[in-house]
Amino acid sequence: LGCVADEPHSMEQSDALSSLCESVSIHRLPRWSRFRGALGSLLSTSSITEGAFYQSGLARQTRQWTREHEMAAAVIFCSSMYQYTHCFTNRPRRVVVDLVDVDSQKWDDYADYTSGPKQWLYRRESKRIEKLESKIASESDAVVLVSEHESELFGKRHTGFQSIPLSNGVDLDFFHPRETLGFVDTLSGGPRLVFVGVLDYHPNVQGLVWFCEKVLPTLRETYSNLSLDIVGRNPNIHVQRLSEFEGVRVVGEVADVRPYIHAADIAIAPLLIARGIQNKVLEALACECPVIASSAAATGIESTHGLFIADSVTEWSAQLNRLQNAEVRKQAGRAARQNMERLYSWDARLTPMLDLLQIPA
Repeated sequence: LGCVADEPHSMEQSDALSSLCESVSIHRLPRWSRFRGALGSLLSTSSITEGAFYQSGLARQTRQWTREHEMAAAVIFCSSMYQYTHCFTNRPRRVVVDLVDVDSQKWDDYADYTSGPKQWLYRRESKRIEKLESKIASESDAVVLVSEHESELFGKRHTGFQSIPLSNGVDLDFFHPRETLGFVDTLSGGPRLVFVGVLDYHPNVQGLVWFCEKVLPTLRETYSNLSLDIVGRNPNIHVQRLSEFEGVRVVGEVADVRPYIHAADIAIAPLLIARGIQNKVLEALACECPVIASSAAATGIESTHGLFIADSVTEWSAQLNRLQNAEVRKQAGRAARQNMERLYSWDARLTPMLDLLQIPA
């Protein structure tokens, strides 16, 4: 396993990975290094993302491993890491690239919400990544995307190339229902909402700001005790300012998100832009926590049990009103968990990957 890390990793994390892999090589890629690489890419034909995620130590390690070992297969995770295949001394027999999302479309989506220099930069990045995606599709043995929707989109943007939908799973042992003897109605103190996600990631920031500015005031007119916990790593200044809204608490990074999901009545995912499948939604549903999500955030999720769609302020109000009924929440949560167990266990989701790698199970 070779990877980059944007922050120091603990010995516990290293030991956990080492228990699963013959060799592990983790290379620091701090913010300043990513910024420098991104700037350098502006003067080249590569994407900004490729420049941001290049690490010379990982390149050297890739050369060494492929020189010393005959690899049966290599799995490349996301388009920006494909550049390391150029370091292969000897090409593995199979090269499978998990693009996860159609990133070229994501940058086009970003451009649609901006103007001026940012819009130009985002359009440029979209075109560069689209070219990279075509290169990956032509050179690799298989391209994987996280949902049927993303796979179909990839086919539209890259005519003549096929991809394989292979969804994320959920750790169903870790993300379990709250440990109570029965359903606990916490709405007596007012609806408790929770958002979980990386808090410097643009779609999360954009969605949260929109929700607090446009939706929250209307909801609080009806539910004066409504509260929202915002949980996740690296809350940027825009997210931190949301604590100024009454009832909003920016919790930030925590060792374990489960207590916050378990304490909530409803999880929210108000994203205006979303690609792939939102793990935050799957994990809340696995915990028997109903989710109100935008259409974008719900795209690609096969199970709709426990998932309530809202895009406008009116729709958010209607869905919250619907979930005031404890029995509705209880039934929705239980149905969601059952469907997560049926559709999203990692064993079920990863079995097709073994077929792609042509490695016996």
